[in-house]
Amino acid sequence: MSVPNFSALDSAPVAQAKRELFMPTMRELVRAYQAFAAHSDSHVRQLNLTPSQFDVIATLGGTQGLSMGEVAEKTLVTKGTLTGIIDRLEKKKLVRQEVPADNRRSLTMLTG
Repeated sequence: MSVPNFSALDSAPVAQAKRELFMPTMRELVRAYQAFAAHSDSHVRQLNLTPSQFDVIATLGGTQGLSMGEVAEKTLVTKGTLTGIIDRLEKKKLVRQEVPADNRRSLTMLTG
């Protein structure tokens, strides 16, 4: 059984067409993302939360709690920034921090 030769698809005219379509397509994707983000952010702000705070709460939801490192990894927020986010969420009584008895150096974040 022979393998089809698709190298003809990479001819100069096709390569040029790909380049010409890339930027308009990328612009439309960026516009769609920006529209989604603006819509989403307005709803999150109605909850008196920042997008980062909402992301942390959504990440913790449905878990038994996560360590600061796990939350930072899943939300792509640095641990330093996460500390401030968690502090503000604690003041709003939306999360609480717990030190597990078996690992005093660990900190677990729990919702509500």
